[in-house]
Amino acid sequence: MDKSKRRWLMIGGAILLILLILAGLFLGQFISRKKVFDARPLVLIHSPRTFDDFKVGDGVLVHATAREDHGLTRMELWVNDRLVDALDAEEPWPTNMTLVSSWVPTYPGNQVIVVKAVSAPGIDGKSTIQITAQDAAPLTHLVEEGDTLESVAVEYGTTPEELSDLNPDLGGGAPSPGESLVIPDREGAPEEPLPGDESGDPPPAEGDPPSLDWSIPFFQAVSVTEDRQVTLRLEIPGLRTWEGFDGLHCYVSLADSLPQWYPDLDHNQATDEYFSSLDNGWWDTEAILVGDSAPLISWPADQPLPLSIACVGERGGIEAVEMGLIQKQVQPEEWNGIRHGYESDGEGGHLLVEVKITQLSGDPRNTPKYPDPAMPRPYNLRLNQDEGL
Repeated sequence: MDKSKRRWLMIGGAILLILLILAGLFLGQFISRKKVFDARPLVLIHSPRTFDDFKVGDGVLVHATAREDHGLTRMELWVNDRLVDALDAEEPWPTNMTLVSSWVPTYPGNQVIVVKAVSAPGIDGKSTIQITAQDAAPLTHLVEEGDTLESVAVEYGTTPEELSDLNPDLGGGAPSPGESLVIPDREGAPEEPLPGDESGDPPPAEGDPPSLDWSIPFFQAVSVTEDRQVTLRLEIPGLRTWEGFDGLHCYVSLADSLPQWYPDLDHNQATDEYFSSLDNGWWDTEAILVGDSAPLISWPADQPLPLSIACVGERGGIEAVEMGLIQKQVQPEEWNGIRHGYESDGEGGHLLVEVKITQLSGDPRNTPKYPDPAMPRPYNLRLNQDEGL
């Protein structure tokens, strides 16, 4: 074999080796990418909501859930790139975890809240929202007949000189009835509580802070897409019992959220309200769990929706009996707007609940969502049909 032929064989072999190495790298990255997306936890922040307003010094309750079929090991709450709280799994690799924590904003402006979850294979998932903290309104006193700077100062534990300094419009004179006086705030903003041990140290972080921009290697950038979200509406057009009750209420939970009391026409979960009875054991759910009054939720298009319904009958204002618990994983093919009947039995007898889940049209990622005060958290989002379509 002459030298020229050997040289071309060597070049061809080198090219083949390079192609094999590149194919191996691509395959490895593909497998790694698949592992990341298969084991990435789904994290939902139920409260607060994006663009909620709070005051500096007010406590902010954060409620979030995480879900991953491979199991979870930890959840973390980060605010403005700072670890605030953490929760480790109490049992080996639960598929669901709930984090409920509090945090106090200490300065005005936008605040970024991130809840991060870690799956058993060590893959991170996160959810991010932004809220706004505003300076608290100053404390004021409405001047009444007979009020003087001295009497007001004594009432609020301050001095007439300090009142004069805070109210320069007085010009050193006496306040007039109907005038508002700014009062010094003796309490000030409370110090932000830090979960952890008795020394107040925050829990130790595992890994780096969750980045707001997720950077991925070049090979993973090929054909990478986020989980598609859809907007679902839950309606309960039919509700029936076979026993007589003076009143009936239900607890409804979507996506493993905290159960909400229905009906809730006064938008206060602390008050007792009941469905109105109809003929033959049916209960009226119109304007409560039907149509525009029904709760909405944004949910991954390829994952079953967890649904839990528990109803309680009431007799004479003193006896409450449970009607059993309905728990379902509603599959995506059932989000078709068709009624499905679910039944349960409890100490109060037999219960029939007719459920209708409808996937709304449009892309929820491009449709603005605004808080709706007519609905309880975490479902109080309405689609603005005039914008973003």
